[in-house]
Amino acid sequence: MNKSKERKKLDKKLLKIWKEIAKNRDERCQFCGSTNKLTVHHIISRKWKLKRYSPDNALTLCMYCHIEEKAQPKKFKEKVIKAIGETRYNKLQTYKKSYKPTIQELEEVLSKLKEIKREK
Repeated sequence: MNKSKERKKLDKKLLKIWKEIAKNRDERCQFCGSTNKLTVHHIISRKWKLKRYSPDNALTLCMYCHIEEKAQPKKFKEKVIKAIGETRYNKLQTYKKSYKPTIQELEEVLSKLKEIKREK
């Protein structure tokens, strides 16, 4: 399998487990408390690959609250900070690094996420 296909396959696995961990941890929308149509939001953008799959960078939201991100970004950011705390939010901001992880690094992340999922 070529590296590009291998990376995409690994990314898909990582995101699936990342979402499962967040939904199991949060159980409901962290803004309104709904348990309907849950999605998982990256607190800092997915483009910052260093924290892309970190459970600390995940926030479970209902579809309706998640839509607010695009409609009212400033208000959305305030709600995120209220939900996770300013300390956690600021810490996540320090991880904004855009290097592309190696396949080996991604496999290590996958192993760690599987371990976290087993613990729950």
